[in-house]
Amino acid sequence: MFESKITIPLYLSIIVTFLYNLAPILLGYGSSMDLMFLLYSGTMYLLSNKDKRVLGYATVLSASNLANTDAHISYSLLLGILTITKEQASFHRIVRNLWRYFWWRMFLMSFVLVILSVPFWDLSINVFITEVKQALSRLGYIVVLSLAVGLTIYNPKDGVRLVGLLCIVAFINFVLFYFLGSSSYQTITATPMGTPMGVWQRIGKIDMNFVRTQVCIPIAVIAAICLVLVVSNKVRWRFSFFIYLAMISCLYMIIYLASTGSALAMTTSVVYFVFIYIYNRRTIGDLARKIFMLMIICISLYSLFMISDIPLLIRLDDKIHAGEIDRMVYWKEGVNYIFNTPYGVGWTSRDVGAHSDYLLYFIAYGWPSGVCYLFGGLFLLLWQLHKLSFNGYGDRNIIILLFVGSVGYVVYFVNSIFDMLSANIGYFQVVWALIVTPLVISTMVDSSSRIKRYNYF
Repeated sequence: MFESKITIPLYLSIIVTFLYNLAPILLGYGSSMDLMFLLYSGTMYLLSNKDKRVLGYATVLSASNLANTDAHISYSLLLGILTITKEQASFHRIVRNLWRYFWWRMFLMSFVLVILSVPFWDLSINVFITEVKQALSRLGYIVVLSLAVGLTIYNPKDGVRLVGLLCIVAFINFVLFYFLGSSSYQTITATPMGTPMGVWQRIGKIDMNFVRTQVCIPIAVIAAICLVLVVSNKVRWRFSFFIYLAMISCLYMIIYLASTGSALAMTTSVVYFVFIYIYNRRTIGDLARKIFMLMIICISLYSLFMISDIPLLIRLDDKIHAGEIDRMVYWKEGVNYIFNTPYGVGWTSRDVGAHSDYLLYFIAYGWPSGVCYLFGGLFLLLWQLHKLSFNGYGDRNIIILLFVGSVGYVVYFVNSIFDMLSANIGYFQVVWALIVTPLVISTMVDSSSRIKRYNYF
């Protein structure tokens, strides 16, 4: 079995990455952060000579870097490319392994088709470069991240730890800007403590987008994944405290940002998780422990609800009384637009919102790429369900990773019907890092580890 303990180089890389993710608060965007990235990536490269997992951890954790959205190109993507370059000796083996999975081939094809569709778009050279960079930071990121993780991380324990760390790092960013940030543009609400809440929240030189159709998707994914980690009881008590805190804080933000789409997606993922959990669990004692844990979670939620009027329920009540889905107008407009632009128009050139991530992909990147992206996700979910139903892995960390990836994708799948995660590259990368990382690590495990039926949790 491969090394799973935290070595000194790995420990240092985690601390440095955490500080690097917060560096934009002082440095802002642009050349200063680019120079910082050169210094940071060089440090990670040197540390990876002692422990090859360093670059894998850095690539995943830097998905939550505050400057990713407006950087010249995503730092997490660049780290993934650096990882692939350094570990190129194993590149063909990892590609062969991932090529066996239809969902990965679909995502790869979706990215390739975007590049092939570009000549059909009427773009200037500057817009063309921007479109290529954005396609790399979205669809290209899924492919690059899969390869980077597969090349460096093989132990399921590392996978559980890494997903938990990314949840904590991303949650810290959201909490800092939600509670301590100042409204820099258009106040939309107020926190229960009376602090004005803006569409954009500023700390130092960085603004964080708090438009609920974007920010609530990664928050909902983090909350759902933290629930899996808490129920699995697989993380150390010091670590589980932060996981539990992240889950409650994310639920709190969804309630007060009043995103009905994210609330529905998270509820769907919890129902999905409970169904699969009950299907695979048999013992009364285990069920009693989990009921006790859920009671603690419900009490925490009840405490949040009692703080003041609940914006989420107020908004949901307004929608019910309205008697129609407010997205319907946008969806009709988006569908009509798709039929007139089969090869897409480019992400920055589109003049239709559509208010659905799937429709946006069809509008921006065309039918061929949109179909591959949609089917890639559907086959990804089916593959996870197949693996979870088998339930024959000797290492319970593998089943936890499959739960984490599938629960995260269910949130994204449902939420993206109503909202637009991909409009924010930074949030897109956090969500897909939480989905792809555990799934790729689980594919790295040889089939010989499947030995007999276990009670994993």
